[in-house]
Amino acid sequence: MELMTSYERRGLEKGKQDAICTVLEEKFESSTDAEQEKIRSIDHLESLDDLLKQLLSAETLEHAQVIIEQAENK
Repeated sequence: MELMTSYERRGLEKGKQDAICTVLEEKFESSTDAEQEKIRSIDHLESLDDLLKQLLSAETLEHAQVIIEQAENK
C-alpha cells in the first residue's frame, strides 16, 4: 500500500475545498469570503467529501450555510 505524502494530501484537500466553493457559486450564485474561509478551515478529506455530498442535496443557500456550520464544528 502506497502512503500519501503530506503534499499530496494537502493538494487533495485544496481540490475538494475548491470544488465545494464552486458548487456554492454555481448552485446558489453565492460564495462569500466568510463561507470560503469556513470551508478552507476544514482539512480532513472525509469531512470535505461529506460536506460536498450534503451541499449537492441542499435546496437553499440557508440550508447550505447550516451544513457548512455543522461541518466546521465537527
